Amino acid sequence: MSGEDGIYEVPANGGNLIRLTTVESPGGLMIYPELLPGGRAVLYNVSAGRIPSEWDIVVESLDTGERHVEVEGGSDPRYVASGHVVFARSGALMAVPFDVTRLEVTGAPVVVVEDLMHAERAVSTGLVSGAGQFSVSHSGSLAYVSGGLYRSWRTRWPGLIATEPPSPCHYRQADTFTRGSHPMEQG
Repeated sequence: MSGEDGIYEVPANGGNLIRLTTVESPGGLMIYPELLPGGRAVLYNVSAGRIPSEWDIVVESLDTGERHVEVEGGSDPRYVASGHVVFARSGALMAVPFDVTRLEVTGAPVVVVEDLMHAERAVSTGLVSGAGQFSVSHSGSLAYVSGGLYRSWRTRWPGLIATEPPSPCHYRQADTFTRGSHPMEQG
């Protein structure tokens, strides 16, 4: 887990949190931490600005404390078994080859999905988390939500298309229905 002062390990059997990293002043918050295979390094974002696609993706050795910016510009990084780090950038899902033994990027980022729902540049600051709506299984299957940047919200109700952002509350789940079967829709 991450906090304002670093990244912590939560012991599986309970007990006190164990600090893994420390925030450099004025380096920004460390968010989206992921322990890399082998358990000796952590991958995370440093959010030092309002626009998640401008955040740094960092790898830090837990043995030495040495940290390196591996990708400039991207949020919500995750290591996948294919040997890549995947992340969100400006409404796209990106992938970059990563050597988990040497703890370094070994190539240039490429676009995997062009229309990834990505929490960036929204009207509500609560929706500017940098989260990309995707998941990759251990076997390499990708699941994602299309929609691009959250700023392009289009709310659809029967007979109405709203081009203004939704009211200021958190919408977590969308439901689908067949015409005539929804209580809000009168035949």
